[in-house]
Amino acid sequence: MKCMVTAEQTFLNQIFCDNALKFTPTLPDEFLDMVITSPPYNVDLQGYDNFKDKKELFIRCINKIFLDWRREVVESDDILLVWRKMALAFHRAWPEWSDMMNLLRAAAVKYPDEFADRLQEALTTRIKPIINDVKKATRSGSIRDVDPEITGIMLAAIADYISYYIYRGRFKDKKLSEVFDVVLDIFFHGLASS
Repeated sequence: MKCMVTAEQTFLNQIFCDNALKFTPTLPDEFLDMVITSPPYNVDLQGYDNFKDKKELFIRCINKIFLDWRREVVESDDILLVWRKMALAFHRAWPEWSDMMNLLRAAAVKYPDEFADRLQEALTTRIKPIINDVKKATRSGSIRDVDPEITGIMLAAIADYISYYIYRGRFKDKKLSEVFDVVLDIFFHGLASS
């Protein structure tokens, strides 16, 4: 306990000025209350002259966020376990993911020639592993034969919206895992009564 008190006193209300992509992975889960960054999404902004390709750096940051949350997911033949872990890992990454997607969507609207394809790439980076899991689950017989792309997009959208509502204070009376278990139960067993 003394160690926790000392750590809290050391880091409480501290400002860290560092490379967020390198520094934040070194911190424990739920350590940060806020991250203020200055992503180079505004190509007209002064001060980013030292970056040769601001757009590419922005996309690399987005892809890193998308791929980092996926690292936590275990490989297993139990697709329910994989999707449960994937949903929980995505939920933990959701605030950063949501912020970056909003910035990318805004960039795609303002600079469609430069960012529309990048938006599609970012979405593909998020959804492709889910599509691959759906294909694997179909081959193994864990789920019935479904369109993997539609199913992957649907699962990604559900995780996004559930995370949005959880972060906005919904489902306060439920544990996070319980919420995602309900979603997976509906996915695997449907809504129709037997």
